[in-house]
Amino acid sequence: IYPHGIDAYMSHILLYKMFSEKFVVSFGAQFWFISTILQFYLLYPLFNLFVKSLSSYLAILVSLLISISYSILVVQAGFAETRIWNSFFLQYLWEFVLGMVVARSGIIDILVSLKLWKYLILAAGSYVAMYLLVKNFGAVGKNVNDVFSFLGYVSIVLIVYKLPAGSIRRFVLWIEPFSFSLFLIHYFVYDFFRVVINHGRMTVEYFPIILVVSLVIGYYYNLLLMQLSPQK
Repeated sequence: IYPHGIDAYMSHILLYKMFSEKFVVSFGAQFWFISTILQFYLLYPLFNLFVKSLSSYLAILVSLLISISYSILVVQAGFAETRIWNSFFLQYLWEFVLGMVVARSGIIDILVSLKLWKYLILAAGSYVAMYLLVKNFGAVGKNVNDVFSFLGYVSIVLIVYKLPAGSIRRFVLWIEPFSFSLFLIHYFVYDFFRVVINHGRMTVEYFPIILVVSLVIGYYYNLLLMQLSPQK
């Protein structure tokens, strides 16, 4: 499935794949995320000092300006399609800082208490903005639409959370405990069907099968990880 050798494998083990466009998405495109989150972990002490030294709103505003400026710089430099640049931690700095501010301030209760229709409007507006940016500006629009992508996704999450206890909400809550395991393996399942089953192509009729297989493997993979993890 993946034509990657020991050099790509070692780039994961020794963590230098975050600096190599050749290796950053090796063994699955989803693994770009690991490089980005490791950058945040390594620099967390600096972010902690940054958030503590400013008011909540100013910390979010400054980090947002840094992220937008970085996105524009990447586009201007011609690296909009280059993963090690368009997924560098500065691209998502404002989201990381926002999470820290929300955790410290306890405003999550306020966000959850807002009316459902407000999130419906926010989600619709955000996804329209994303569509227009990508449609009209291609890779450039895709690189600078993170704010709208984030707002749209969070709005959908809160909409599902506020739905009455029904099948959709139960399904999402069932996935939640093994969602990270599902994230880790879903692209492998997709690539398996694309390369092995469908001979390098992908067609729509395979998507329901991929979804079911990913859920099953993700569920049992999570059980395996729980067995291997130290128990408190």
